[in-house]
Amino acid sequence: MLARNSQQHLEFFLDKLSKKEPFSFIRPNDGEYMIIKDDRFTNIDSWTFSGGALRTDLLTAIQNCAAIDNCYVGLPCRACWSGHLTDWCIENYNIRPGNLTYGNLVCNKNWKIFTNYMINNRVPLYYIGPGKESSDDLNIVARLYTGPLSS
Repeated sequence: MLARNSQQHLEFFLDKLSKKEPFSFIRPNDGEYMIIKDDRFTNIDSWTFSGGALRTDLLTAIQNCAAIDNCYVGLPCRACWSGHLTDWCIENYNIRPGNLTYGNLVCNKNWKIFTNYMINNRVPLYYIGPGKESSDDLNIVARLYTGPLSS
């Protein structure tokens, strides 16, 4: 699937949405990639990762997608990571090539296309995130607010 560009991938998923075809898309981000690669780091909340069960849980979640036909895994951007992390993920995730997509599928140049589609088609969404009201015209079915991590 990575033979096409991110905009073509987005169109593939928007077509699935318009046909109401079920699918899932998981997108580990930079921090998750660092955990999966077992890199030690401290994030902006002063939480330090230095190995443990979280790495195994993340890898298991990604590898479980390999058994699901309509589960897609977003890979890190080649331009952002000079390709080395993207190649590592392809080699280690054991995901069928047809189930690989771009991790930045709905951001950067695709953000406006994605949000316009979601707004214009009134796609129902569940918001999970910080307790901040969205001013978007998205069809938010329910909001599940998260709070800051406790020390």
